[in-house]
Amino acid sequence: MQTRHTSVEEEWMDNGNDGYDEYSLEQDAEEEEDGDDNDDEEQLLLLKAAENPVDEDEDSCEYSCPRYYRPVCVLRNNQLVTYATPCEYYNQLRCTSVRQRQSQTVPTFQFQYNGACHQ
Repeated sequence: MQTRHTSVEEEWMDNGNDGYDEYSLEQDAEEEEDGDDNDDEEQLLLLKAAENPVDEDEDSCEYSCPRYYRPVCVLRNNQLVTYATPCEYYNQLRCTSVRQRQSQTVPTFQFQYNGACHQ
């Protein structure tokens, strides 16, 4: 008897649609051998989401993030910072971009690696 392994990824998305949030359930039967799903594809989607619409402001730049722990290590103003998910990191980028367009002083960010920062 063979067992087929599948993973279920749940994500809560706030699409800015006046309080009607969308809950999507995504099943990924083609999980990579190391148990990690396709991070490159997810990062590409998050990068696209980080591009700011012109009408976005400081109140709308932060999107709802899923409640899973997939830490990323980022250099923020030359200090290592661990964000719980890539989504939280991209929220910071998005809001920083909004503040920059408003001529405010903003921190610098540089993605280091997937996983918690090692000090």
